[in-house]
Amino acid sequence: MKKLISFVFRCMFFLAAAGVLSAQAAPDPVVGRPVTLLFDDYYQLERPAGFTEGVPARPEDRARTNFYHPEANAIPNGTFVFFRLIAEDYHVRVSSAPLSAELLRTAGAYMIVCPVSSKKGGRADLTEKEAALLEAFVADGGILILAGNSISDPEKASFDLVGMNRVAARFGLHFAAKTSQTLLVPVARDNPVFSGPRNFIYGNGTIIDCDHPLDPHVTVLVQSSNPEVPGAIAVRVRYKQGTVLVLGDAGTIGNAHALRNETDQPEALRQMMHSLLPDGPLPGYGWKPGTRLQARITHERIASGYPDELRLLDLPRDAASAYVEVGMRALDREAAKAGATPAVRAERGFASATARSTAQVSLRIGESDGLAYAATWSTGRDSELASRLTPRGEVIDSAIGAESLAEWRWALTGEIIMAPLDPAARIGDTWTRRVMVPLASAQLDQAPRLRAATATFRFEGREELKGRACYVVSKSVEVSAPMLPQDLVKPAYADYFNERNIRFTSSSEMVYVKAWIDEASRLPVRTELRATSAFWWSDEDQPDSFISTHDAKRVYETTKATRHVVTIGRLLTAEFESQ
Repeated sequence: MKKLISFVFRCMFFLAAAGVLSAQAAPDPVVGRPVTLLFDDYYQLERPAGFTEGVPARPEDRARTNFYHPEANAIPNGTFVFFRLIAEDYHVRVSSAPLSAELLRTAGAYMIVCPVSSKKGGRADLTEKEAALLEAFVADGGILILAGNSISDPEKASFDLVGMNRVAARFGLHFAAKTSQTLLVPVARDNPVFSGPRNFIYGNGTIIDCDHPLDPHVTVLVQSSNPEVPGAIAVRVRYKQGTVLVLGDAGTIGNAHALRNETDQPEALRQMMHSLLPDGPLPGYGWKPGTRLQARITHERIASGYPDELRLLDLPRDAASAYVEVGMRALDREAAKAGATPAVRAERGFASATARSTAQVSLRIGESDGLAYAATWSTGRDSELASRLTPRGEVIDSAIGAESLAEWRWALTGEIIMAPLDPAARIGDTWTRRVMVPLASAQLDQAPRLRAATATFRFEGREELKGRACYVVSKSVEVSAPMLPQDLVKPAYADYFNERNIRFTSSSEMVYVKAWIDEASRLPVRTELRATSAFWWSDEDQPDSFISTHDAKRVYETTKATRHVVTIGRLLTAEFESQ
């Protein structure tokens, strides 16, 4: 028995030394999430055992440093920050073993960053053997990430350009021998991968040449913005069951750029890596040229409070509104009896102002330009709103449109179609995006003011609705940023209710949207938005006061403060039917 135990420990020592055992630590590497990602540290310079990444203590060790190592947290190009950013999707393990089928079976993703040519001291070059292994790995569902660097002279570069191109060529891609310069690349709203980021930092890298740029499985994520060095700089390829990302510059994911919070780089890197995951059951809407949907939209608003000295309920409201006042609840009456003034003990009404609007709107889907579909909302021949509609559901590039649709624009372009969907999401997954949310209106306006906020989306699951099997996706937003009193009223009445005579002590809003999407057609079936806002304030007509006494140790203040409160709710529903 002792011999067996000794043999097992010797085997474990051998595997650990080869870098294989550590790669097996994460369970379910291919299907589960986070996906186990092996970061290659074999096709680099050979280093002594115990070599510490980061800033080497000895100058002679600096030449051996892997400047892109996941543990390199004190070097600009280190990937420590990058792997923290993507930790929800990927669990990184450093591999110091050569490529083999056995090694790749322990992971769902494999990453090679700037391998060093054997001519420049690297352990080994990437040969056709390694290229074949990686091609089979991707074909079987694996994720492969290849990151290079700028190359002005291939003969002088330490980067194994020939070996990396052996691998990239298996997927119709090639690292060019070029230098792009460092770029801040604008990101368009119809980008097929990025949803929210407006820019992408690209280090001084190279260009990626594509053999088949029009292949639907090839997606150029980012293009060079340098007119002197045009071309793709980040390309995703769906190959059989797996995915490949080729990035022309490894510094793009380095610590220095990954932490640049004056840009959108951190979120862009998250989304780039997230886009490599397999599609979930709802990768996007099922838009097709010629699709026609009819939407019956209902919008209800209600504001409630005690009308005495409230100010807000005295203001003119939407023409579609109604006003209802009821007597004081028995519970409130009993609570007000003891010690209250006669004015408080008197019967006060509790009031609600309500408004309801409806619309019948059709949506017509036109041709796609490869990124988004032409989409037209209309209530009739002469009442149209043209826009573009992405597969994720985002309505972009909307025209001014007909005046008759003006009061419904906020709902048509931002609410009744749940967006953005996450193509990789599975049931139970969540994701966050910046969205525009409707704010409360004390005058019950049909068209509310909008504010940017962070929304949390969730793939809730499956439900049956109207006899149809549907996917359910939700969106939750909490607006806690302070609002001003004049934000609640129309500009014409800002002199009546503003921060000069009203001081909010609390203002907040919660919005919850739930959408049902047909499983078979992936078209919207129903969307429901519910919002609640509560505002507490003091009025200059009833200023706070106190009576103060003191002793030898402290001051005692008895404060009298009057607070007003109004609660405002919103219910928006859209029922869709195919035409």
